[in-house]
Amino acid sequence: MIRTPTRNKYRAGGYFLPVCIKAPPQRQNSLSTLGSLILISLLLILILVLPLEQHNYSSEQVLMLAPYVYKSNSTSDPHSLIQTTDGGFAISGVINLYNISCGHRLWLVKTDLNGRIEWHRSFGRTLCTRTPLSRMCDTHSVVIQTTDGGYALACDFNSSSNYGIDFWLLKTDFNGQPEWNTTVGGSNDERFFSLIQTEDGGYALAGDTQSFGVGKKDFFLVKLGPTGRLEWNTSFGGSFDETASSLIQTLDGGYLLAGQKATTDVGNYDGWLVKTDQYGLYEWDLSMEGIECAYSLIQTLEGNYVFLARESNYSPGWYFMRVDREGHNVWDLPIPGVADSSLVSIIQTTNTGYAITGTYTWHDLFLLKTNSVGYIEWTRTYEKAQRDIASDLIKTTDDGYALLGWTEEWSRMWLLKTDSHGVAQWNRTVGNYEEYYTYLSSQSSSFPELNLFGFVFWGILIFTLIYQNRRKRM
Repeated sequence: MIRTPTRNKYRAGGYFLPVCIKAPPQRQNSLSTLGSLILISLLLILILVLPLEQHNYSSEQVLMLAPYVYKSNSTSDPHSLIQTTDGGFAISGVINLYNISCGHRLWLVKTDLNGRIEWHRSFGRTLCTRTPLSRMCDTHSVVIQTTDGGYALACDFNSSSNYGIDFWLLKTDFNGQPEWNTTVGGSNDERFFSLIQTEDGGYALAGDTQSFGVGKKDFFLVKLGPTGRLEWNTSFGGSFDETASSLIQTLDGGYLLAGQKATTDVGNYDGWLVKTDQYGLYEWDLSMEGIECAYSLIQTLEGNYVFLARESNYSPGWYFMRVDREGHNVWDLPIPGVADSSLVSIIQTTNTGYAITGTYTWHDLFLLKTNSVGYIEWTRTYEKAQRDIASDLIKTTDDGYALLGWTEEWSRMWLLKTDSHGVAQWNRTVGNYEEYYTYLSSQSSSFPELNLFGFVFWGILIFTLIYQNRRKRM
């Protein structure tokens, strides 16, 4: 009789098999097992790794641009122009989306060095407000290029939280994709006018406030950190209305605001400058009787301050003014031949002269060049349609000029490039798009990024643990 050994037995199908028979254990196919391990590992990686890095936007909704189609019923209003570090241009303004409720959206357009569109984005909030064309003592949008190569845009908008008007600052990357946005405001209205990036990488915004001042409206200066966090704010004013329309950071690290202040309750205004230190503390101010508004403020290479000034409505005219660092008037020169015009921007040229742009007799763009003491050297006018309106002026890297405006021709933005003598080199019109758009809301959501190192680390760890566990069970 042959006796079946009872040691070293394997259980298979309910029977005991002797070792000497060498029947293989019932196991799954190795390829199938490997595939299952990989699938389980990937699922666990997606769960564990994706939440590691997130970019959160504010709790407000931001409207992003998607592909667009031509629509002649849409209109666009230009406000601000800069030359970008790659030699192209960036424009901010408002686009009125065709047949869309509350269709006025903040618009950012990027062009190449010849004015051809590379990309454009539009942004909106839950509610919106229309910003007028005029830059002169009226609200508008501003774009600047930030030190990281991205863009910062600011305007005012109707807040969804208190139904008042607040400052709105939006930061994007170099492709115009939103990184963060923030609002500043109180229980009443705050109107935005000017934006700069400060020496410490933060931002300063100026306008007027009805929430934090002592009068009806006061100068309002707001300082934000590099990520939009509020650092401080201050206001200046009296019993009546004061509005700051222009802001610069001065060479000493402080700030200078220009605008207007009411002298009576019935709307009589004087031009007004207010100088602060780097923390917004008052240093000096200058009132200019007979000047209704001071705006388009710059600091010259010599350290003085130059700005445009509009006379009162009772004696319309335009002045080119210059004050020293302590606020003492150096000179003020009337600008001849532009009484029936609108001036919007002044810049300093490479030869310490100045260039001024505006709308000539209310229907053509013009460019005016002066020497270092304000005397006119030449003027140029540019016509696109029966009615054209100037918005902004910059000096380009080739010592020429770029003018931004609005043309009645299809109600579009108009970008015009000239040489150093104001002779037109090219011009482009931008606008008339209806955009398909979606809301990106981050009130309770985020947009994750995949961490490659985390992917590899968790992948190897999870695969090893699962594989070792199955080996033990075998």
